Amino acid sequence: MLPTMQNNSDWVHAVKSYRLGRGIDMGDCIVALKPTDPYHYVCKRITGMPGDVILVDPSSSSELTNTPTEIIKHDGFNKYIKVPEGHVWVTGDNLSASLDSRSYSCIPMGLIKGKIVAVNSANRGLTNEEGKLWFWNFRKMENSFIDK
Repeated sequence: MLPTMQNNSDWVHAVKSYRLGRGIDMGDCIVALKPTDPYHYVCKRITGMPGDVILVDPSSSSELTNTPTEIIKHDGFNKYIKVPEGHVWVTGDNLSASLDSRSYSCIPMGLIKGKIVAVNSANRGLTNEEGKLWFWNFRKMENSFIDK
């Protein structure tokens, strides 16, 4: 999820009331079980909701593992996939170096464990800009897909 989150120094604050996909929306960052390895979690951004048609970038180095029923059109240069009910399409913010739905296809909402609402950057230390002790050094995660 670079540059939004650093994998070696950031801690995420996830609200579990969004688990199983309840109340999530396009553009939200989530924590989910990795579909190909249920012992690992992934942090990804939702870029497709149920019923959406996704155009997969042909320059992606990932090979999709979809079932043929999900593929709408594929002519060698593009691939359209319809997100089935009860699933979402997720991508990392750094598309060129992300393993996401382009690799493991749509993920079931049942794998979603929470919505990321804030990120704590541990490399900033325990003080703020004025040098005062500051334990809550986190920034709010805003959804840039939705106008408020």
